[in-house]
Amino acid sequence: MLHTAAAREEGYSDVVYLDAANGTFLEEVSA
Repeated sequence: MLHTAAAREEGYSDVVYLDAANGTFLEEVSA
């Protein structure tokens, strides 16, 4: 969950946070 702060600035959803924990950042979810 190191990407949570950065993800919030980008405006990503909570679903991306879960994927970020796995080390994968799914940009498709934010689309």
